[in-house]
Amino acid sequence: MTAKTSDGPDGPRLLPVGSEALIVESPSLAAAMALRARIAADPPRGLTELLPAARTVLCRFATGLDATAARARIAALVGTEAAPARRVDEGDAARSFGTVEIGVVYDGDDLDAVAAALGMSRSAVVAAHTGSPWTSAFIGFAPGFAYLAGGDDRLTLPRRATPRTTVPAGSVAIAGGFSAVYPGASPGGWHLLGRTDAELWRPEREPPALLPPGTRVRFRPVRELVRGAAPPDTAGAERQPASAAGVPALRVDRPGGLALVEDLGRPGYAGVGVPASGAADRESLRRANRLVGNPAGAAAIELAGTGASGGFRATAVRDTIVAVTGAPCRVTITRAPTHRSLARGESPRVADLARADWGRWADWTPAGDELPPCAEPVGDADAPRIVDAASGAPLLLHAGDAIAVDLDVDGGAWSAVLGVRGGIAAPVVLGSRSRDLLSGLGPLPVTGGDELCVPAAARVHAAVGTAEPDPPLPPATVNEPAPLTLQPGPRLDRLTPHSRMRLTELVWRIRPDSNRIGVRLEPADPDLVTDDGPPLEHVADAELASEGVVPGAVQVPPGGGPVVFGRDHPVTGGYPVVGVISPASLDVLARLAPGRCVRLVSQSPGDHLDVIGAW
Repeated sequence: MTAKTSDGPDGPRLLPVGSEALIVESPSLAAAMALRARIAADPPRGLTELLPAARTVLCRFATGLDATAARARIAALVGTEAAPARRVDEGDAARSFGTVEIGVVYDGDDLDAVAAALGMSRSAVVAAHTGSPWTSAFIGFAPGFAYLAGGDDRLTLPRRATPRTTVPAGSVAIAGGFSAVYPGASPGGWHLLGRTDAELWRPEREPPALLPPGTRVRFRPVRELVRGAAPPDTAGAERQPASAAGVPALRVDRPGGLALVEDLGRPGYAGVGVPASGAADRESLRRANRLVGNPAGAAAIELAGTGASGGFRATAVRDTIVAVTGAPCRVTITRAPTHRSLARGESPRVADLARADWGRWADWTPAGDELPPCAEPVGDADAPRIVDAASGAPLLLHAGDAIAVDLDVDGGAWSAVLGVRGGIAAPVVLGSRSRDLLSGLGPLPVTGGDELCVPAAARVHAAVGTAEPDPPLPPATVNEPAPLTLQPGPRLDRLTPHSRMRLTELVWRIRPDSNRIGVRLEPADPDLVTDDGPPLEHVADAELASEGVVPGAVQVPPGGGPVVFGRDHPVTGGYPVVGVISPASLDVLARLAPGRCVRLVSQSPGDHLDVIGAW
């Protein structure tokens, strides 16, 4: 069955990207820029992000209903006229930011391979890269990552068959007719020609990107990089994970694995290369906040994996209420031996809340100072008491109490959320307190000795929630893989028919090099892939110009191993996106440890996603 992804034989192609976004194809980069301007001038209802790329525009909406309703309107905005193709560096915008010269040491890992592929010498490749000016067309992939168009037409190569898991910051590269400089260390599939010390992205600079769209760029070969004085540290507020003005609530004794401050993210900045980021498991973040009486998007601590020394440990600095949600874990509280006894019938004040059994006042709110009378005496504890506490329930910590969270990694659990009443106080960057591993925005990972604060001015009036048991974690074994719902993607036709079937028939295992940027999958049983090719094969000429992507996008590099984009994903990519994991399944995936197994289940069972374009 052929995917119905067009409004007609000659009409614009509007391709689904999951249930809440669509891609509009354009005949050229200039046409894509013009289309982006037309949509921005009269945006459809619910439009949250608008991201132009090489030949497409990604439109992302608040809901699936908004995306469906906007389809006809966007098709009308596209019009029937095709914008004439032209070189980007001919526009007036190219003169508005002047010319930036970038010194490059041409010693890249791929320089010899590029020269061989193009039938040129190393020196000829360098001469071609430096001999013609480039122009910043758009920013994508990562903050400050400018796609530079123009240059020498001979420097056109497809991306690497298998992307590197890490490309060093400052790497100068080419792919698909573009050149670029990697602003920070990140995954990447471009060909590395050299390196520079130019600072491509600095959040406190205006504009933060060194090469905003329209900037002319000249590369200059140099023998070595001479670094000047380090720029002033104006981003010091980001160097403590939760040191914004606030009242200390917890002191971290041990972070366990990776502990990050996360909220619901910073949507709306994809156009400058900044992903929304935010909690990997959004449902668990909302539930943790609900349990402690916070707004749904309050910042919390995301705990992932287990460190070499064990799980997360923290000590309460003051009386506070916390909740742990997410994947299965053991939560224990060590009670400090300082609790005053309460007489029968005595009404403790709010300050004494921790000195009695919290379960008697689960609906307590700070709006009142007095609590219901104690039903029975509660005696002092002569020594610390270690008690098991339930995840998925509000937990009271008195000053001096310690909490421990140990994820059941052996059972497949990988992430949990620790919510604190009042929310975590941390610097706000572009409207969010979230740590973004790709862009480096937001507070640094939590380390031992850090104090987690709640905002000094925070007034929480919502009642503490009642217990909500954590949903069970799927077995996620080879015989019982965790099902992940696969929604329509724009480039399923870039896979061979056999690979389209394999996509949903094979059991996939989560690779250990997965993270918040992308979850890498491999066949759980390599023997089932009986041929000598990659697990998933592209059709001939499957190379794509870079286009916008969304969280949950399933991208398939030529190496054939699917990559599911996480919350800190690049905002653009050039490998085919063949489907999108549903938001609910993306939460489940965040809870699964490397080595666990999953199966991609078509949203329309039985059709192997062949109706992927039927809206």
